[in-house]
Amino acid sequence: MEHYVINENGLTLAFAIENGVLNVREYGLAERPVKVDAAENFAQVHLSGGNVTSGHNGIKRIGASESSELVYVGTEKIVGEKFVEYVIGQKSGKVEVFTHLRFFGGIKVFSVFNTVRNISGGDVWLEEVNGMLLFTPACEADENYSDYVLYVPHNSWHCEAQWKGASLEERGLYSGNGNTSMKRVSIKNTGSWSTKEYLPMGILQSEKENFCMLWQIESNGSWNYELGETGGKIYLNAGGPDYIENSWEKKLGNEESFTGVTVAFAFGSEIDGVLGEITDYRRAIRRKNSDNVSLPAIYNSYMHCLWDYPSFDGLKPLIDKAAELGMEYFCIDAGWHDELEWWSSIGEWKVSKTRFPEGLGKTIDYVKSKGMKVGLWLEIECVGRKSGAVGYLKDCFFTRNGKPVMVNDRYFLDFTKEKTRKYADEVVDRIVSYGADYIKTDYNADAGVGTDDSGRKSAADGLLEHCRALKEWFEKIYERYPDLVVENCASGGCRMDYSMLSLHSIQSTSDQLCYLKYPYIAAGASSAVCPEQSAVWCYPVRGKLTPEEYERCIVSGEKPPVPDISEITEDDVVINVVNCLLGRMHLAGHIELLGGKTEELLKEGIAYYRAMSKDKAISRPYFPCGFPVWNGDFVAGGLAAGNKRYLAVWNLGGKTERTIDVGFPIKSVRIGYPASSEVKTQIKDGDKLVVSFKSRRRACVLEIIG
Repeated sequence: MEHYVINENGLTLAFAIENGVLNVREYGLAERPVKVDAAENFAQVHLSGGNVTSGHNGIKRIGASESSELVYVGTEKIVGEKFVEYVIGQKSGKVEVFTHLRFFGGIKVFSVFNTVRNISGGDVWLEEVNGMLLFTPACEADENYSDYVLYVPHNSWHCEAQWKGASLEERGLYSGNGNTSMKRVSIKNTGSWSTKEYLPMGILQSEKENFCMLWQIESNGSWNYELGETGGKIYLNAGGPDYIENSWEKKLGNEESFTGVTVAFAFGSEIDGVLGEITDYRRAIRRKNSDNVSLPAIYNSYMHCLWDYPSFDGLKPLIDKAAELGMEYFCIDAGWHDELEWWSSIGEWKVSKTRFPEGLGKTIDYVKSKGMKVGLWLEIECVGRKSGAVGYLKDCFFTRNGKPVMVNDRYFLDFTKEKTRKYADEVVDRIVSYGADYIKTDYNADAGVGTDDSGRKSAADGLLEHCRALKEWFEKIYERYPDLVVENCASGGCRMDYSMLSLHSIQSTSDQLCYLKYPYIAAGASSAVCPEQSAVWCYPVRGKLTPEEYERCIVSGEKPPVPDISEITEDDVVINVVNCLLGRMHLAGHIELLGGKTEELLKEGIAYYRAMSKDKAISRPYFPCGFPVWNGDFVAGGLAAGNKRYLAVWNLGGKTERTIDVGFPIKSVRIGYPASSEVKTQIKDGDKLVVSFKSRRRACVLEIIG
């Protein structure tokens, strides 16, 4: 038996080679690697008509047809500018499989993807090309299944990044009597909203084994992973779309190749550790964006303010106040384009004559005269069914069985088509010509399984090709406009993945309308997105009307009622500001009405946001109280930067005293924001912090030095 070992960045991957067959025997931290004894190939490749070799297993994604036939060919090491790459070659009688393992300097993470080449002499149909399959340690008896906790990040509109942990046993995995079980835990997404139900992540932890592993699937469309049991052992298989979970299949002609979706794995002994490693990795793979260093503050006119109906008269007092407060960007959100009822008519991206009869130039010039850069909202991937662009673009839409896919009055543009890309280029060029330095790209409908391009491919493969073409289009936009800032938004955080975020510098974390619910999202957002990319709304003065009520008012010609500033308390302002201090400030609401102490608190918060920026851009997630619990009466989440911890705490109706085990000896602690906070702290037993709130609804940011 031969062995092949990769050691990089404190990680190890050790393979055994026996009779030409390659299997993983050790992986993870070099100081205490996971030792496994399993015969399943880490590269799972299945062809239509092939035999599933794992026996009585239901529809679990193990025993793929080609994987059991693969023999080891060799490994090539490539030293690149950003990473060291190992390319492991295997082949069967029908395909060659090249597994690309990448290690980024000093980070305990490796990324992996598989490229499959057809050598059969004829056509083959792929049904699965995974990222990697790994077996977990010490899971060879029922009693061990309760030692492993699987954390799954639930995600949805208005309630993003909500992690829930349960043991493998609680999730229904058992060892029956040593035979292969049919049970699995399957987490997946099908569609163009990549994170509408879950983030493409998971964490498996065993405190008993001192083991913690995180995985991240880098797909802006469909993806899946599953944990299952086979022969008394637990495995994880993670990757992009496949036939069983997402209806994906792809035809490969002879000598043609296909590359699967990338999966990244981080290793450590506890959750904060693996979150820190994946955060460093995200920065390593991300396009260099200057605003991820300077973290400019942004005002946006949408939330709790003008909603979808901006105009020069409505924007002017907001522009004046935003400039006075020192905002660097002023973003005009939805509604600058098309006319009333724009939802079903977007697509031409012409300036609204109703809301801007003099054009946008007057407004944009006014913003720039105040020393701010201009942002405009755009939803480039959809066309409303009533749009004047439908006739021109109808041969660019997603189709299934020859019919255009329509969801919520929207058609979906296929970016594999040159005509789509040409149209989109022209729209972006026009928006930039208006004077925009910042584009908020939104995406407010999900295309489902995908597009079969009128029967020429599987719909799921059509979606995968579109998603990749969309990313390539954005890459070319950045080549033409390298200083353009693009915010990634899909009804908030419904496409919060690191396929998109390896390019874009800002991610909308939520459309959450209630500032008292936002803490549950803001506290945990750093688990999903680097803090310097994580946009959080701050709306200290909220309008009296919902978006629908505001629309009816505008359409009828009535003047919307002005918010009652006397109803805004100091705690309202503080909680709103604390919400955004762990990420990027997206100020909104009727800030022009602020004055006195409430305005002072906002100004102090903006100054503190800037003071945090340098640390924030290098920080890692910090969860001394574990992940936030939705609707809990206490929330805590923070950032670790060197020996300093910024810990945001929110008391939302519970008891007024909390004890936090910070995880290290405390040298000092102070209130970072607000300076006038009545929150009191006391160090206990050297490494615990007692936090006392004067009231049951209060928030602040603590600075803890260790």
